[in-house]
Amino acid sequence: MIRANATESKQRFERIDANAETDPKAVRADAKAGKREQVAILAASEEIVRALPGVKDVTPWWATLLSWGLIALSVVGVVALLWMTGLGAFVKRLLAAVGLLIPAAERREANLAAKALETDSDVSVREWIAARRAADPMFDAAYRRERRDRKKRASAERPAAD
Repeated sequence: MIRANATESKQRFERIDANAETDPKAVRADAKAGKREQVAILAASEEIVRALPGVKDVTPWWATLLSWGLIALSVVGVVALLWMTGLGAFVKRLLAAVGLLIPAAERREANLAAKALETDSDVSVREWIAARRAADPMFDAAYRRERRDRKKRASAERPAAD
């Protein structure tokens, strides 16, 4: 559209230049200036036409970073929402029931516990408890507390020696 208008305008200025009868000097000067302007317009439009195939749509780095950040926040939000509503624990139990996502440490502990329950096994319940305490600091703390509480209750139940 720019090219067509500029070409038409250039042709009009050429006609004015050729047919100017009133104040020929001013008309000719305007016509020549108009032709120069139209040549500049045509050159600029040619530059645009040549450069246009090389133009690429580029997303700024910050927009890409922002979109990935929002995706990550959305995923964290969905996981937190699922966990807080109790669906996360349900999904975890469901996957464990099917046998998926059971950590290797839990499988080893279950194997040791099963061996401890077998009558012909060389693994005792004491060994299983020791392995469980070594593997899980929370279990170890709970075990020590339970042992301490049991000792206190046992000493409180024993009659005093006369």
